[in-house]
Amino acid sequence: MTIRGKMLGTVAVVFLVLFVAIGVIYLWGGSTLSSVLKGAGVDSVSQSAENFRGVFNRSAAILSASAESLRYAYLNFGAVSQDEMARAAAALLAKNRQNGIKELFWGYESDGRFADGGGWRAPDDFDSRTRPWYKLAVAARDGEVICTEPYIIAATNSLGITMAVAVRDNSGKLLGAVGADLDIDQISSQTAALKVFGQGSAVLIQKDGLIVASPRKEQVMKTNFLTDSSLPESVRETVRQMTAGETGAVEYTYEGERRLMFYAPVGYDLYLGA
Repeated sequence: MTIRGKMLGTVAVVFLVLFVAIGVIYLWGGSTLSSVLKGAGVDSVSQSAENFRGVFNRSAAILSASAESLRYAYLNFGAVSQDEMARAAAALLAKNRQNGIKELFWGYESDGRFADGGGWRAPDDFDSRTRPWYKLAVAARDGEVICTEPYIIAATNSLGITMAVAVRDNSGKLLGAVGADLDIDQISSQTAALKVFGQGSAVLIQKDGLIVASPRKEQVMKTNFLTDSSLPESVRETVRQMTAGETGAVEYTYEGERRLMFYAPVGYDLYLGA
C-alpha cells in the first residue's frame, strides 16, 4: 500500500471513530434529555394532582367536623326536628361557604326527611335514604367520607360533587347522614389551563373514563376515554393506566402525532393527565 493509501485509510478510520462517537453522544444525550423531561413532567402533574387532592381533603375534614357538631346537637340539645336541624346546618354552612362548601344538609334514617342548611324545602315525597350520597355514606366504613361522581349543578351550570358521611349514636345505631355539595368549578378551570413546559393541555377524568374537566367544553361530562370507539386504542390504553392509579408518563399516537401524557391520581376516583 502506498503512503497516500495509508494516509487515506487513517483519515477514514478517524472519521469513522468520530462519526460513531458523535452518534453515541447524540443518542445518549437525547435519551438523557428525554428522561429529564419526563421526570419533570411527571413531577409537575403530580404536584397539581396533590393540590387538587388537598382541596378535597380539606372539604372532607370540614364535613366530618360539621357532621360531629350536628350529631352532638341531635343527641345532647334535642335538635331532632327538621327545622332545628336545618338551623344548625345553616349556622355551620355560613362559616364554611368561603371554603367551597355550597350546601350542607342532614338526611334522617328514621323516615328519610331532609334538613337543608341552605333553606331548600324538599317535596313531601323526597326520601333522603334513596339518594346516592346517602346510600354510599351508609355503606362506607364508620367515619369514612364518601364522594359522589361529579355532576353539573343545574342552578349554576358549574361542576359539582357531593361528599357525605354517616352519623351514628354512641351505641352504633344509624341516625342519618350529613352531606355537603362542593362547587369544584375552580378545579375544572385550573385543569383546563394546565400545561407542561408551556405546551399541551390537561384533562381530569373519573374512574370510568368520563371527562370531568377539559379545555374542550364540549367533552366535559360527555366524552368517555375508555368507551369512545372513535378514539384510538393507544389513547384508551393510556387512560387505563391512569385509572389504575399509576403515576408516570407514556407515549401514544393521536391524530397522526406522537404525544406524551403525564398522569397522576388525584384521589376520590379522579385522575389528572396532561
